[in-house]
Amino acid sequence: MKKSRAKWPLIKKLRIFFLFATASLLCLLLAAGITDENDMELRLMGIHDSRFAVLLEDSGKVFAYYKDLSDPDSHLTRAQSVPESGCTFFFDDGTLGVADIFDGEFDVNIYPFDTGLEYDDDRCPFDFSPSEGDKLVFSNTDMNEYIMYILSADGTLRACEAMCEPEEDALLSGVNFLESTQGGWVYAYAGETLRRWIGSDFHICEEYPGAPCPDRLVGESVYIDEVGSLVRLNGGAAVTVDIDKDSLNANACFGTDEYIIAADNSGTVHKYDLSEEQAVKSGTAEVDGRILGIIEDNVLVKKDGQIYLERLIFHDPDDESGEEVDPTPTPTPVPDESGEPSSSPYPDDTATPTPDPDDGSSEPSEAEPTPTPTPTPTPTPFPADKNDEVGKLIEEIKFQELPGENGRYASMAAGARVSDLREIYWPQSIEAFTQKDEPVYESILKTGMKVHLPLEDGNYEEIPIIIRGDCDGDGRVRESDITFASLYIINVVYAETDVQFMSMDMNGDGVVTIWDLPLIVDEIEVIK
Repeated sequence: MKKSRAKWPLIKKLRIFFLFATASLLCLLLAAGITDENDMELRLMGIHDSRFAVLLEDSGKVFAYYKDLSDPDSHLTRAQSVPESGCTFFFDDGTLGVADIFDGEFDVNIYPFDTGLEYDDDRCPFDFSPSEGDKLVFSNTDMNEYIMYILSADGTLRACEAMCEPEEDALLSGVNFLESTQGGWVYAYAGETLRRWIGSDFHICEEYPGAPCPDRLVGESVYIDEVGSLVRLNGGAAVTVDIDKDSLNANACFGTDEYIIAADNSGTVHKYDLSEEQAVKSGTAEVDGRILGIIEDNVLVKKDGQIYLERLIFHDPDDESGEEVDPTPTPTPVPDESGEPSSSPYPDDTATPTPDPDDGSSEPSEAEPTPTPTPTPTPTPFPADKNDEVGKLIEEIKFQELPGENGRYASMAAGARVSDLREIYWPQSIEAFTQKDEPVYESILKTGMKVHLPLEDGNYEEIPIIIRGDCDGDGRVRESDITFASLYIINVVYAETDVQFMSMDMNGDGVVTIWDLPLIVDEIEVIK
């Protein structure tokens, strides 16, 4: 039975009115370049026994989040007990450490991964306070027993054990790099020699004379040097990995003894096999959004003011039937200036978020408007031998085939996947492609994607994809899609393709009007 517009909840009416009334104002803000981009940066990221933890700094405050990677239904959750400030932070063997001044003493507070970063009362106190300009790193020697290395502003490196004063004798002089890894390796560079050791074993450290000076550690034995090259410690030597450093994103690299994962500045992630003498590219994956960091096969992404942890799925760069990143993100609210996260999955339930400047999906287009097709939203009949499971799938994702001026289209609800279409069109073997005509084996479907159905003459029929309400082609339906449709109605932006127009024409009457906006809201409510 068709829903009566007279029965819309009052709050929904107000939201639609507000979004539509502010569309022109939003357009002016976009033209002025005002965005919600902030200075959020990754501080630390670690994994231990399938548990993930991350520290992010935003507006001078530090926030910790955790997730159980073994549970596909778990969310990226903010840890409430971790302080928002500290002198230094570190990950080591399944714990997050926060060094801070506590009751006049310099303490290392421990937050184990396996308890959701709940505070551990067993602090590790130090009988001194660091001087201004000191750099501190830690290495675990036993449970809750840490040795601290202190790099003074003059380049002098000393050591300090818990409950002890720092050693007077310098371990090294002229040090211009000091960092530690999650596994406990301490890296120090002085006198054109790189040294690394575990715990308190400085006296048996590994030495690499002539090695490039590190700028950032990206693994237990991999780092980026001062000129932006990737360097690997292997067989007692520091070896530069043959990767184009000009396109390397230094904030998005991860390395092990077997492989290196590195993102370029376009957002494409590359995987390199290190089993041979030279690094060999073994796969690529596409990531949508600003990459904050990579660890193992996980990528931390910021998009539209939200943080997502996604799993990387690589495909062979020479294989035309490759795979994309599996877009099953678990978002977490971004803290506002007060330090409190938003209560909803989006920054604001009523206000329209300003798009990320790098997204561009909601910016006014200068393209000429395309002729608007007049599709008839009548589902194409399916053969009687379709089994019950496929019938349920068709109903679940609201699958329809719509006729249009350029052939037929496939329309469905947000959240449908390529694998769903494989089941619906079986036994025909379909091929799927992104909006940029890149092949994809598995992914959520987005407005503008297309599938190819083989024909008997060896050619194929191309069927464009329409996701109901997905106006910007990111596969999701959000308030930003209502904003785009509102701007389209008042002729501020234009539909660049027929499928973009059809994604806004929710009631299928061949025009986009204010009566389509509540139906987009309905799609958002269903997703929530």
